[in-house]
Amino acid sequence: MKTIPAKEFLELLAQDPELQVLDVRFEIEIRGQRLDGDVHYLSLGRMNLERVRAMIKDPAKPVYLICRTDNRSRQAAQILEEQGFKNAYVVEGGMAKCAALGGPVITAPIMSLERQTRIGAGLLVLLGIGLGAAIDPLLYLLAVFVGAGLVFAGVTDCCGMAAFLAKAPWNRNQS
Repeated sequence: MKTIPAKEFLELLAQDPELQVLDVRFEIEIRGQRLDGDVHYLSLGRMNLERVRAMIKDPAKPVYLICRTDNRSRQAAQILEEQGFKNAYVVEGGMAKCAALGGPVITAPIMSLERQTRIGAGLLVLLGIGLGAAIDPLLYLLAVFVGAGLVFAGVTDCCGMAAFLAKAPWNRNQS
């Protein structure tokens, strides 16, 4: 898997407006923070070689994959490599690193998917504790289930609640 440091990527981006960049995050994340410029968007869940080839102008040129950190970009690169595409580069550190380095990042005032997930998990834990105390101790299992989900999300960097919330009506593009 090929990688490129965020600083080097930003230098290339400043020099070449034709740079082929593919953002693999959820739509709500892109609406909240994105690179300024000609960037293509294809969430990791829809990633395949056919869609990527339809989006890029020149398959001989590198395609730079970016996400929030670089985990999903690495997964996308692996998917593309398995399908025979060998010219994908993962931007190390992703959008977080690009923003920290002062890159051309546009930020919109929306509630991030990560923040929505934290609020949802916290509310479900409180609900499980409250219902367990008031109705039936078996309802404490709701809090246990959410806690286990948080541990799983932390270990795998794959969160079912975030995927669910990304499909919520308020997180879909209304245009």
